[in-house]
Amino acid sequence: MKGGTLMGKSRLPERNRLFRMLIFYGISLLLSLLVIVISTTVFSVLAFVEGTVSSSLFYLYLGVLACNILVAAFSLAGAIRTYGRISTAGSRVLFAGTENTRTEGNVSQGTAEMYLTALESSVVDALKKNSGRALQSQLALSLGTSKATLSRTLTSLENKGVVVRVRKGVTNEVILDSEISSK
Repeated sequence: MKGGTLMGKSRLPERNRLFRMLIFYGISLLLSLLVIVISTTVFSVLAFVEGTVSSSLFYLYLGVLACNILVAAFSLAGAIRTYGRISTAGSRVLFAGTENTRTEGNVSQGTAEMYLTALESSVVDALKKNSGRALQSQLALSLGTSKATLSRTLTSLENKGVVVRVRKGVTNEVILDSEISSK
């Protein structure tokens, strides 16, 4: 992990590719909706001006409308699928284990996975290198991030139960959970 980053060469391009796909689906959806609006407006104006509509014009309008509704539906479905994949594209699984859940007296086992962002992974790796403990100010320097960014990242890690912060003078000591530091 050189340079304080965990993002591998394969993860960053994957995330960028997913963002490009999301933009493509969004533009495709907007264009198909624009064609639907324009064709409906033109059809309505022609029907109003002529007072009647020829069957060929009506079938042409229905064909354009049907095609663009299909394009809009596929674009929306693709955008939703891609958006769901973006949230985990640049993250890694910290641990995958089983957890017991109780539902009406029955105990069932499910898989618990914790996803970390690149910066969160870097913090965990830096703490592992320092025997599971480091000062927050030292982490900011070693990772090359601002104190505010690191503070937000540590808050997220605290909420996930990965680290604990203990006040030490004007800074905090960050302590990695013992269960995680052994993995």
